[in-house]
Amino acid sequence: MRFILTLYSDASFSIPILDSRSASGLVFLLNGVPVHWISRKQRLISLSSTEAEIIASSLCAQELLWIMQVLDPIVKLERPIELCIDNLSMKYVAESVLTSHRTKHLNIRYLFIRQLLNDHPVVLKWVPSEDNVADIFTKYFTTVGVFKGLVLKITADRDH
Repeated sequence: MRFILTLYSDASFSIPILDSRSASGLVFLLNGVPVHWISRKQRLISLSSTEAEIIASSLCAQELLWIMQVLDPIVKLERPIELCIDNLSMKYVAESVLTSHRTKHLNIRYLFIRQLLNDHPVVLKWVPSEDNVADIFTKYFTTVGVFKGLVLKITADRDH
Protein backbone atom coordinates (compact mmCIF):
# COMPACT_ATOMS: atom_id res chain seq x y z
CA MET A 1 0.00 0.00 0.00
CA ARG A 2 1.17 3.53 -0.78
CA PHE A 3 1.37 6.00 2.10
CA ILE A 4 1.12 9.61 0.93
CA LEU A 5 1.61 12.35 3.50
CA THR A 6 0.36 15.79 2.42
CA LEU A 7 0.83 18.85 4.60
CA TYR A 8 -1.21 22.04 4.60
CA SER A 9 -0.02 25.18 6.37
CA ASP A 10 -1.81 28.49 6.70
CA ALA A 11 -1.81 31.66 8.74
CA SER A 12 -4.26 34.42 9.39
CA PHE A 13 -2.77 37.88 9.56
CA SER A 14 -3.34 40.17 12.53
CA ILE A 15 -6.57 39.04 14.17
CA PRO A 16 -7.98 41.79 16.43
CA ILE A 17 -9.47 39.29 18.92
CA LEU A 18 -5.98 37.75 19.34
CA ASP A 19 -4.35 41.07 20.32
CA SER A 20 -3.46 41.63 16.65
CA ARG A 21 -1.38 38.47 16.62
CA SER A 22 -1.70 36.04 13.76
CA ALA A 23 -2.77 32.43 13.99
CA SER A 24 -0.96 29.38 12.60
CA GLY A 25 -2.82 26.36 11.37
CA LEU A 26 -1.68 23.10 9.91
CA VAL A 27 -3.11 19.74 9.03
CA PHE A 28 -1.32 16.57 7.93
CA LEU A 29 -3.25 14.15 5.75
CA LEU A 30 -2.09 10.54 5.43
CA ASN A 31 -3.77 9.08 2.34
CA GLY A 32 -6.31 11.88 2.61
CA VAL A 33 -7.15 11.25 6.28
CA PRO A 34 -6.27 13.88 8.90
CA VAL A 35 -3.69 12.44 11.31
CA HIS A 36 -2.29 15.60 12.90
CA TRP A 37 -3.45 19.20 13.17
CA ILE A 38 -2.67 22.36 15.12
CA SER A 39 -4.31 25.73 15.57
CA ARG A 40 -2.15 28.13 17.55
CA LYS A 41 -1.84 31.84 18.24
CA GLN A 42 1.56 33.09 17.09
CA ARG A 43 3.87 34.49 19.76
CA LEU A 44 5.25 37.23 17.50
CA ILE A 45 3.27 40.06 15.98
CA SER A 46 3.73 39.74 12.22
CA LEU A 47 4.21 42.83 10.12
CA SER A 48 2.86 41.20 6.95
CA SER A 49 0.94 38.16 5.79
CA THR A 50 4.20 36.73 4.41
CA GLU A 51 5.77 36.87 7.87
CA ALA A 52 2.74 35.16 9.39
CA GLU A 53 2.97 32.43 6.73
CA ILE A 54 6.72 31.95 7.37
CA ILE A 55 6.02 31.44 11.07
CA ALA A 56 3.21 28.98 10.32
CA SER A 57 5.30 27.05 7.79
CA SER A 58 8.21 26.88 10.23
CA LEU A 59 5.87 25.28 12.78
CA CYS A 60 4.69 22.88 10.09
CA ALA A 61 8.30 21.95 9.24
CA GLN A 62 9.07 21.25 12.91
CA GLU A 63 5.98 19.06 13.23
CA LEU A 64 6.90 17.22 10.01
CA LEU A 65 10.30 16.24 11.42
CA TRP A 66 8.55 14.85 14.49
CA ILE A 67 5.88 12.94 12.57
CA MET A 68 8.50 11.48 10.20
CA GLN A 69 10.29 10.04 13.24
CA VAL A 70 7.01 8.50 14.38
CA LEU A 71 5.87 7.14 11.00
CA ASP A 72 9.13 6.10 9.28
CA PRO A 73 9.64 2.94 11.39
CA ILE A 74 6.02 1.90 10.76
CA VAL A 75 5.28 2.82 7.13
CA LYS A 76 7.28 3.83 4.07
CA LEU A 77 6.11 7.31 3.12
CA GLU A 78 6.00 8.24 -0.55
CA ARG A 79 8.48 10.93 -1.46
CA PRO A 80 8.50 13.82 -2.05
CA ILE A 81 6.18 15.06 0.67
CA GLU A 82 4.17 18.10 -0.41
CA LEU A 83 3.88 21.09 1.89
CA CYS A 84 0.92 23.04 0.51
CA ILE A 85 0.77 26.78 1.11
CA ASP A 86 -1.35 29.59 -0.32
CA ASN A 87 1.14 32.46 -0.16
CA LEU A 88 3.47 32.86 -3.15
CA SER A 89 5.66 35.42 -1.36
CA MET A 90 6.39 32.93 1.41
CA LYS A 91 7.24 30.27 -1.20
CA TYR A 92 9.65 32.68 -2.87
CA VAL A 93 11.35 33.62 0.41
CA ALA A 94 11.75 29.98 1.46
CA GLU A 95 13.17 28.87 -1.89
CA SER A 96 15.33 31.91 -2.61
CA VAL A 97 19.01 32.02 -1.78
CA LEU A 98 18.80 35.80 -1.34
CA THR A 99 18.09 37.51 1.95
CA SER A 100 15.85 40.54 2.19
CA HIS A 101 15.97 43.38 4.70
CA ARG A 102 12.22 42.90 5.14
CA THR A 103 12.59 39.32 6.38
CA LYS A 104 16.00 39.32 8.06
CA HIS A 105 14.42 39.22 11.54
CA LEU A 106 12.82 35.89 10.50
CA ASN A 107 16.11 34.55 9.16
CA ILE A 108 16.23 31.45 11.40
CA ARG A 109 12.67 30.43 10.55
CA TYR A 110 12.94 30.57 6.78
CA LEU A 111 16.44 29.11 6.83
CA PHE A 112 14.96 26.20 8.79
CA ILE A 113 12.32 25.72 6.08
CA ARG A 114 14.97 26.04 3.35
CA GLN A 115 17.13 23.41 5.09
CA LEU A 116 14.15 21.07 5.31
CA LEU A 117 13.59 21.48 1.56
CA ASN A 118 17.28 20.79 0.85
CA ASP A 119 17.86 17.91 3.29
CA HIS A 120 14.56 16.04 3.01
CA PRO A 121 12.39 15.11 0.06
CA VAL A 122 9.88 17.88 0.73
CA VAL A 123 8.54 20.30 -1.86
CA LEU A 124 6.59 23.52 -1.40
CA LYS A 125 3.42 23.51 -3.46
CA TRP A 126 1.25 26.57 -3.96
CA VAL A 127 -2.48 25.93 -3.71
CA PRO A 128 -5.32 28.44 -4.05
CA SER A 129 -6.63 29.69 -0.69
CA GLU A 130 -9.97 27.97 -1.19
CA ASP A 131 -8.15 24.62 -1.50
CA ASN A 132 -5.94 25.11 1.55
CA VAL A 133 -7.70 22.97 4.15
CA ALA A 134 -5.56 24.45 6.95
CA ASP A 135 -7.75 27.57 6.56
CA ILE A 136 -10.23 25.88 8.87
CA PHE A 137 -7.73 26.24 11.73
CA THR A 138 -6.91 29.93 11.23
CA LYS A 139 -10.07 31.75 10.18
CA TYR A 140 -13.36 32.44 11.79
CA PHE A 141 -16.23 31.97 9.39
CA THR A 142 -19.29 34.14 9.02
CA THR A 143 -21.20 31.47 7.13
CA VAL A 144 -21.71 27.82 7.89
CA GLY A 145 -21.29 27.03 4.17
CA VAL A 146 -17.60 28.01 4.06
CA PHE A 147 -16.87 25.96 7.18
CA LYS A 148 -18.75 22.93 5.84
CA GLY A 149 -16.93 23.23 2.51
CA LEU A 150 -13.53 23.00 4.22
CA VAL A 151 -14.67 20.10 6.40
CA LEU A 152 -15.79 18.26 3.26
CA LYS A 153 -12.41 18.89 1.61
CA ILE A 154 -10.60 17.42 4.59
CA THR A 155 -12.86 14.39 4.95
CA ALA A 156 -13.58 13.68 1.28
CA ASP A 157 -10.03 13.61 -0.13
CA ARG A 158 -9.79 9.82 -0.32
CA ASP A 159 -8.51 9.39 -3.90
CA HIS A 160 -5.04 8.23 -2.73
